[in-house]
Amino acid sequence: MAALAPAVGVPYEELLQDTLKSIVVAAGTLAACGGFLWAYRNGPQDAWLPHALPHDALPPLALPPLAVLPFGLMAYALGSMAWSHTYLAGVEAVRWFLFGSIVLLGTQLFSVRHVTLLAWGVHLGAVVASLWASWQFWFGWSFFPQGPNPASTFINRNFLAEYLVCALPYSVLLLARVRDKSTVFVLSASLAWVVVALLMTGTRSALTALAGLAVVLPTALWMLRREVVSQGWSRGHVVALVATLGLVIAGLGSIPTNNTTLIQEYGRIDALHRSTQRVASLTQPQEYTEGSISIRSRMWMATLRMIADHPLAGVGAGAWEVHVPRYQDDDLSTELDYYAHHEPLQLVAEYGLVGWGFLVLLLAYLARTAFQIWRERNAGVAIPADTPAEMHATMHDATQAELPTTMQADALIRTCALASVAALLWVSQGGFPWRMAATGALFALGLAVLSAADRASNAVIPPWFRPRPWTIQRHHAVAMLCAMAVCIGMAIAISTQAVRCEWWLVRAGKTALGIAATRTAQDPRWDAEKQAVVGWLREGIAIHPHYRKLSVIAADAMARWGDWAHATWVWESVLASRPYVVSLRVNAARGHLAAGDIPGAYRHYALALHVNPHSPALQALHVTLLHREGQIGPAMRRARALLVSGVIDQNLVQEAYVLGRSHDLDLAILAMHAGIRAWPQRAMDGWLRLGHLYLAKHDPDRARKAFATALALSPPMTRWLLQEHIPKAYRPVE
Repeated sequence: MAALAPAVGVPYEELLQDTLKSIVVAAGTLAACGGFLWAYRNGPQDAWLPHALPHDALPPLALPPLAVLPFGLMAYALGSMAWSHTYLAGVEAVRWFLFGSIVLLGTQLFSVRHVTLLAWGVHLGAVVASLWASWQFWFGWSFFPQGPNPASTFINRNFLAEYLVCALPYSVLLLARVRDKSTVFVLSASLAWVVVALLMTGTRSALTALAGLAVVLPTALWMLRREVVSQGWSRGHVVALVATLGLVIAGLGSIPTNNTTLIQEYGRIDALHRSTQRVASLTQPQEYTEGSISIRSRMWMATLRMIADHPLAGVGAGAWEVHVPRYQDDDLSTELDYYAHHEPLQLVAEYGLVGWGFLVLLLAYLARTAFQIWRERNAGVAIPADTPAEMHATMHDATQAELPTTMQADALIRTCALASVAALLWVSQGGFPWRMAATGALFALGLAVLSAADRASNAVIPPWFRPRPWTIQRHHAVAMLCAMAVCIGMAIAISTQAVRCEWWLVRAGKTALGIAATRTAQDPRWDAEKQAVVGWLREGIAIHPHYRKLSVIAADAMARWGDWAHATWVWESVLASRPYVVSLRVNAARGHLAAGDIPGAYRHYALALHVNPHSPALQALHVTLLHREGQIGPAMRRARALLVSGVIDQNLVQEAYVLGRSHDLDLAILAMHAGIRAWPQRAMDGWLRLGHLYLAKHDPDRARKAFATALALSPPMTRWLLQEHIPKAYRPVE
């Protein structure tokens, strides 16, 4: 699972990349749990685990307090299904169940050897993902569908960067776990490749985390060098190793991109320059007023308002995206995003005091672990006081050899796992990596490694934090195996439905956008495709009526070609679970207006008015409603007042233009000037309309200037087409 989840991707858009990764993580987790319980099927006497002592009986199952944290969130999510958003809370419960299962299972299974195998898997997955990203950056390789490039198999380069920076500590751990020096050098070269892929993304949170790891991990290797397995290292070997890392990073990082998308965004830039420019952008004031940080800060402020409004119980597990429109700034009518881009804030907003408890206990545990590692950094390998006499000599020999043989002994393992979790917590301040399958699984695996180390060091941790033993009898194992079989069956059913649903909805969205992009969307030759779009939407929405991200794509496209009835049906299906999204309310109201249903439009208008009465889209809708009711005077006065006050909305400009052209030319002129200022890319059409408006006002001088401006803005190849819409007396003399 650790190697497969980051490495595999879908070569087509009809299945989202993280859906595949979620299936991989769920399948790997449930299969591992089933295999673990299968060992107990005949009782504890016939089973074996890595922590088993040399006798016939299997040691009791350790119930680590650390696993209580995710299972506590799971229990709260199950409870919030009764009073909050049922579907989203159920998804959260499944997520925390898998998370807790990884922590619980890892506590039982992980030994030094198994953590080394885990590190190999994580490193291999990171290297393969970096390979795909490098090809995308250097050659524009487009096998995997992507959003922001290079994204490897993660659809978004930020998701890739967050995973890679959390995987790096395990790659460093491998440098200390292999015995052969040549293998160490090969590993260092592959580690450098992963770093270069991370630099290619330009993700600032991950790059700053990388800077921290660049200090912490080499320091840890030096301080814990007695735990390095490979022997006979000289100063020259160390210099050569550092040189290998530096040369590979400098060499690969200097290769410029040939990715067309990146060239259009940043020019022919290389990974080193891209990363330095992105980090340097943090010092630019406009980044905090206009850039992505300003957008995130608006989401964070909305989340803080949500927390203040629901300090105890939160809004319910997974329900942040449902309630956030109520707390956004007045000038927004749709969500900035579907996640808060700040995992701790979103956790507290959704889970209330339970979320606070999770964060406080997790941070306290990590701080205790860091303090314990620091305190024992120069100590030899400790032998627990309750070690059986027959094992004491063997462990004493290992101690004398200064080679760690237990999880307690290997402080470097704990350091690297702690560094991975710390890096993830850092990037969680600006993203949502806990919700991404591969990165979330890496989070759980890191906590599992730390919990397994606590189990091994039972004598040196506080009694209240020691894993509690529980002997699994045969009937326990049989009952849990039956429950696991049910979980596996549910996972198969859910995965199948997810694949089918996304196929229908993405296919519908792609086809609808393709039709809307043509200039012949009303042509009867598209009728078959339009009917197919509606059929695919019905199939997908029947499976998943809450898919806010996908279903509205097709609805918006259908509205552009005039199929308001089906578009309204889709919008209202989403509004059933996202009732506070003002833009959807406005769209549904306009759909009812298109059908002549003014009361239905007013119903949506009234509901949206309670959420955000200052929304520009909603105020524009009010003007349209007044116009459709025949209240021309109030509609024009309202439109003029909004435009003069600086409210800008495309529908408002269009409605004011239509009203003004028939009843008040000054209003139409005001609307056109507002539209030109707001959308300069459409200024040519605006100046053309202004020319005709000035002609209607008998102002030939201004008309001539408006037509001349429109011609100056038109492309030379198509200027003759524009001239056909200008009276001959106002065309330039040829």
